[in-house]
Amino acid sequence: SVLGETFGKLSFTGIFAVDGGILAFITAVITFFICDCFDTVGTLIGTARGAGMLDKKGNLKTGKDGSFKAKTSHTLNKVPCVFYDNFYRDSYTVKTDDGSFGLSNLAATVVNLLGYEAPAMWDPSMVEI
Repeated sequence: SVLGETFGKLSFTGIFAVDGGILAFITAVITFFICDCFDTVGTLIGTARGAGMLDKKGNLKTGKDGSFKAKTSHTLNKVPCVFYDNFYRDSYTVKTDDGSFGLSNLAATVVNLLGYEAPAMWDPSMVEI
C-alpha cells in the first residue's frame, strides 16, 4: 500500500544547508509557534466567556480596586458528600452541616483524613479528628 511505502520515512537532509534550508526550517517553526499561540488564546477566551469571567466587552471582570475578580461559584456551591468507612469510622467525627459546607471544604477534609493538618487559610474540614 502507499501508506506502507511512505510511513515513517522522513528526510531531514539539507535542512541546515546554506542555500535557504535553515530559513525554511525557522519559518516552519515560527509558523507552528504562532498557530499554537492563537489556538491556545482562542481556547482560553472561549473558556473564560463560557465560565462568565468576561464582561460584555470581552475583558476580564475586575473588582472596585482594579484586581481581577475570582470566579468562585464552582468551589463554593453546595455539593452532596457521603462518608462511607467500615474500618476507621470511630477515629473521626463528621461535623454537622449547617449549610455552609461546599466543594472547597473537601480539600481540608481529605488532608485531615490523611493525617495532616490543613492550612488555616483553607475552608474548614468536614471532619474532626
